[in-house]
Amino acid sequence: MAAQQSLPPQSAAQQPLPPQSAAQQPLPTHSAAQPLFDPRVWPGFERFNQVQGILDQNRLLIHEIKANHEARLPDGLMRNVTLIRQLNSNVTKVVDLYAEISQTFVRSFGNPNFPRPSASGAVPEAAAGGAEGADIDG
Repeated sequence: MAAQQSLPPQSAAQQPLPPQSAAQQPLPTHSAAQPLFDPRVWPGFERFNQVQGILDQNRLLIHEIKANHEARLPDGLMRNVTLIRQLNSNVTKVVDLYAEISQTFVRSFGNPNFPRPSASGAVPEAAAGGAEGADIDG
């Protein structure tokens, strides 16, 4: 272990990634071709897919920020400013999406007349736009 400490510092791109325990293994990501939630069941599910995409991007940003910080190279540390701004912007987007999810959920499922999927999984066409325009307060 002492031999590793005497090695010269490497750039973030050259440093090997440390082995990950089972608890640290990244979660599988989704793709646009396979959404996590079916928007036919509830139109608000599409927002969850957007949130997951942003969270996946944040995971990559955090990894790069950490690597730049540990490398302590001036260019990497300067790049972290931009990466942290992007991360902050993404967190704001996630908060906004969760607010939209909450409002859509209340509008959709707070209304006993909200169209539910049939046994075949098809949602009546009125469900796509009818519940979206409802007002929560009145």
